[in-house]
Amino acid sequence: MKNLKLLLFTFILLIILFFNMNVEAAGIGLSINKSTVTEGDTFTIIISGINGKVTISGNSNISINPSGTQWVEGKMTLTGTAKSAGTGTVTVTPVNASTDSLEPERVKNSASKSITIKAKETSVPTNTKKETKTTTKKETTQKEAKKEEIKKSDNTNLSSLNIKDFTLTPEFNKDTLKYYLSINQTINNLELDAISEDSKAKIEILGNEDIAFGTSNIIIKVTAEDGTNKEYIVEVNKQDTSLGLSSLSISSETENLRFSPQFDKKITNYTLNTENVSKLNIEALANYEDANIEIIGNSELKNGNNLITIKVQKDDEVKTYTLTVRNHKPSLIDKISTLWNRWWVVFIVAFCSLVQTEIAINYVIKYYKASK
Repeated sequence: MKNLKLLLFTFILLIILFFNMNVEAAGIGLSINKSTVTEGDTFTIIISGINGKVTISGNSNISINPSGTQWVEGKMTLTGTAKSAGTGTVTVTPVNASTDSLEPERVKNSASKSITIKAKETSVPTNTKKETKTTTKKETTQKEAKKEEIKKSDNTNLSSLNIKDFTLTPEFNKDTLKYYLSINQTINNLELDAISEDSKAKIEILGNEDIAFGTSNIIIKVTAEDGTNKEYIVEVNKQDTSLGLSSLSISSETENLRFSPQFDKKITNYTLNTENVSKLNIEALANYEDANIEIIGNSELKNGNNLITIKVQKDDEVKTYTLTVRNHKPSLIDKISTLWNRWWVVFIVAFCSLVQTEIAINYVIKYYKASK
């Protein structure tokens, strides 16, 4: 009986240890798409099943892109290159990562995968001239066959595209070629991080510096090994979000008035010429609904220069616009001169009408006498 209890206790203990081992076993999924390669060949490494930060490294026989500390969200694809013959080893060590299952568990164990690397074949020279010629011709034929056999890659896909401090819309997908981004007036340059699926592809980024206001495009051009290319586009909308007026209109009691220069939010000084105006109606709208607008000096205008101030305030920020009104109020002499000018025109018109009337009457009289 005592032995039976001891056996049962041992069995339960083994079950507990088994489950603990399973918990620890939950970890990084690591695979390589080839088991054997030749020096200079590339291969694909896939990390899966985790979310978080890991350290990626390889031994001296291979190079990995990207390597070092990386962030993995569920799955990540790497490119490896065989450098020298032997065994290449890829190691992924969790820094702060967990499984991506419904009930995530902290990943503690590293994962490693190996790949066999063969040395490149070298031709052995022969002693006789005849044999040398035969070997050279054979080597040439082999090289030509190898060239035909190994085609250059036409992969123009990006594996990732990020802009520092910003989020693209929509979320990056290698098959989506156009993205959208909004920035404010303080941003002039954007830092892009673009990685190609094929390590032999070349990436060129255009339009991410000296970004102008309005809509402009950043172009990420990916050129494959065989010369094929594809462009990803980020449409950037740069707007002035600083405090200010969005519109400004001025009128008197009788008409709308034109001021100069034409209104622009960034221009703060304007001029207006008026004649015999004592008050101006000013309609000003701010680019923020909760901003306050104060207009000072638009009534009781005097003859000469008048300064009108338009203040826009939101919280502790204030922006001031000024309008210089050159108001001319005519003197008594000006009024008499204007009246005289008007009567002079009336007199000339009346005189011409009178002359035409007299000519017409004389013509009628002559015609009447002649008919008798």
